Amino acid sequence: MVFSQITQPNSSYLTWTKFAYPHAENGPVPAFSVSMEWSRYIQSGYTMMAGLIVVNITAIFIASGLWIYLRGSRTGNRVNDISISLWNNREATHMSVIDTLYYSRDALRKWWYYPLVTALLGAWAASVLAGIFLPPKVFLGNAAPVNPTSIYVPLDMRYLNNSDEQLLFGTYALNVDPYLRAAGAAFIATDDVRRQVELEKPISLGNWTGPDPVDRKKQRVEPIQRFNYGYNISGAKLGLQRLPKLQLRVMGSCMTDYTWFDATRAGGLYFDAYQSPWKKAGDLDTVSASCPAPSARFKSQKLTIPPDHQGNRSWAIIPSTVDRLSYTSSRDPWYSTKAFDKSEIARLNLTDTFGMNFIVAPGRPVLSCWQSDLWYWGDEGSQKSSNIVNLQALVGKDLLSDAMVELLQRYFTAPVAYNLGFSLQGSALQSSKTTVGKIFDAGASSIYKDLHYVILSSYIATENTLTDTTLYSNQTTTGGVDKVNLPNLAFDASGKHPRPGVEEFVVFSNNVVALSLTTAVLIPVLTLGSWLLMHLMLGLTPLKMAAAMESVELFKAVKNHYGEPTVHLTEKGAPKWTFALSRAEREHHGCGQSVSVP
Repeated sequence: MVFSQITQPNSSYLTWTKFAYPHAENGPVPAFSVSMEWSRYIQSGYTMMAGLIVVNITAIFIASGLWIYLRGSRTGNRVNDISISLWNNREATHMSVIDTLYYSRDALRKWWYYPLVTALLGAWAASVLAGIFLPPKVFLGNAAPVNPTSIYVPLDMRYLNNSDEQLLFGTYALNVDPYLRAAGAAFIATDDVRRQVELEKPISLGNWTGPDPVDRKKQRVEPIQRFNYGYNISGAKLGLQRLPKLQLRVMGSCMTDYTWFDATRAGGLYFDAYQSPWKKAGDLDTVSASCPAPSARFKSQKLTIPPDHQGNRSWAIIPSTVDRLSYTSSRDPWYSTKAFDKSEIARLNLTDTFGMNFIVAPGRPVLSCWQSDLWYWGDEGSQKSSNIVNLQALVGKDLLSDAMVELLQRYFTAPVAYNLGFSLQGSALQSSKTTVGKIFDAGASSIYKDLHYVILSSYIATENTLTDTTLYSNQTTTGGVDKVNLPNLAFDASGKHPRPGVEEFVVFSNNVVALSLTTAVLIPVLTLGSWLLMHLMLGLTPLKMAAAMESVELFKAVKNHYGEPTVHLTEKGAPKWTFALSRAEREHHGCGQSVSVP
């Protein structure tokens, strides 16, 4: 998902709940979700367990090494300070390294010296690396299963009765929100997000020659350009729990089309009229500078006609850039300017030119587009594809419920670029973002930039589609005193219960973390297993010899042999141990004597 600036409500997801995390490479991964706060505690616990696993294994190896060394009959195979250090520092092997380097400087030529130091360094590195690399294997990402009661899917306003104004405008407000968020995210998108969308540089297809829009006796020559675009989105990015490897491949192409242009009507402002091939003759779309900023109208073939087997659907953008003033010139098809001279000033009945030298000419071309939305499923090399209508047949009903299919069809039957443009209208063009009144920078504006902004916004809106259904909060009623409940397509006919299967996706939020259920169970099991193995081997095998070198056991042996020890500092500040003699030694040396050990 492409994160926007909005915070995901806590009520939109479930924590401490088992679900299938949509992993792009490994497929659905059994997982459960926790809050970010709990994840910090869990990470600390797993870091500690990872270290304990290494400590337990290290203890077994040290005990084995000491047993092999001490059981021999060779002279010198006796307990020494290094043996004691190795065993008592098994939980901090770096201390054993320090002790070995300090106390065994005279053993540099012994056969065991360098293998021992190397093994200790390896054990120390393993304990550090285990704490770094093992716990993150538990954490899959910032996702949690959706709370089905938070899902809201508004009606498509294009199918509503225009006479019901409250329902119409209330539904429009709900439909426009996700696209506003997507457009805002596109405006500040990172380079990584921008690279997800491919828009080729304009391809020249020659020129179009036709009548001048103002003086029909004159001819004009305009460039014909084509723009190819595309992007891919996985089921993992959409958040589909059981279909992370599903692929939506969007491919489209747009071309400047002058055949839609009908005429320019003068009446102070120029009014450019366009005839859509999807509307009856004479039913024209008219644009002018009555809306100050450059804007556009988005058109599509009838949505009741399903896309063909290739997922193709036609759509178009009618630009409204005529008569906008600019302080720079342009030859771009949408922003082609002419001189802002006295005749233009008189036509517009202006008393001030505002320092502008250029004005956008009438008769700008429509951007006529087609787009193919195909869904791919299967292993690489044997993938099958279908349009949105046959998606359930492609993946199987066991992986995609009826409710989820209808939800996806609600948003993807028409090109998302068209849905976005239809909802945003004047806000859909990048050039509108830097316009002051009717004044803008024509030289810095272009079809390419506007189309890239539309396609990038539609890519973000597509990725965010499912998560966006949880961000409506309390906007599901409209009106003042007499509120009208707006229908929710994600709920059953009663409007009280979510439809079965509509919750088959996750929401993405920085406030939650998904944990791998398998790894989360495996690490504690390995910790307990290594601990039991260590104690069994140290208690039931000859390796118990190493346990005798435990500092407490060693102290008991010294105490039993020499009596109670005491420690004090010499005049030079060095510690000095004094041991009371054992009973046999007291009888031999006389009562009250003691032996001192510096």
